[in-house]
Amino acid sequence: MSYLEDYHLAYADLDFRSRLSMCIAEQAKVFVNDERPEFFQVAHDAIADNAKVTDQFLPLVATQPGMTNESTDADLLSAVQALWPVVGAEHVTP
Repeated sequence: MSYLEDYHLAYADLDFRSRLSMCIAEQAKVFVNDERPEFFQVAHDAIADNAKVTDQFLPLVATQPGMTNESTDADLLSAVQALWPVVGAEHVTP
């Protein structure tokens, strides 16, 4: 995919955003019990404001190799789990 296609996937495809948002909500319920700050803090933040955390994940997930609007839920889950500590690091106060 091109960068323009990645952009449209992240910001214009409402179905993709909705699926990603629900994946994040599901994973937040798991990671809220994790002891690592970069895991539990973003989980707490996602529970408090899922839309904000979804906005943070969108461009990162959309630019994962092979990600398209036809990617499976398993593909989304894999991307979210791989990127959770990356996004989570931004939620941890130094």
